[in-house]
Amino acid sequence: MINKDTYGDMAQSMAQQKNKAGKKLGNKQMIRRQAAVLADMLAASTEYLQYIEAKKSLMAHKEQMAILNELRQQQFNLRFVAMMGENTEEESADFESAYAEITKEPVINDYLYAEGRLYRLISEIQDVFCSKLEVGEEILMYEESSGILN
Repeated sequence: MINKDTYGDMAQSMAQQKNKAGKKLGNKQMIRRQAAVLADMLAASTEYLQYIEAKKSLMAHKEQMAILNELRQQQFNLRFVAMMGENTEEESADFESAYAEITKEPVINDYLYAEGRLYRLISEIQDVFCSKLEVGEEILMYEESSGILN
């Protein structure tokens, strides 16, 4: 049987739990707001603005965009085959040759350069998060021990 004191204790406990949940929700909201601020800062960055311009330019050149997409598909397939443990020396040489050839095209080269700069910036941000939060080391240790980084 629940008496007044027990009911009061239960109500107080429930209120405390609700308050804690509200604080957690508040933290999540604050984190999301700060993430939105960071995203706005990235959207205003030179790296992002150059990437957008290079992407627009590439999209205006359908043939070059198709060539780049085809090369990226080849790269994906090559990585998949390598992950399966198969020898990819010949295919890698062909890929590197094709990559060197298409980067002679200014529109593709500008796009790849801008994309690389943006992705490096995003990677640096990820590194800051991982180091502050002590996450990601497990993945890095796995990659180093498996030879993926070599």
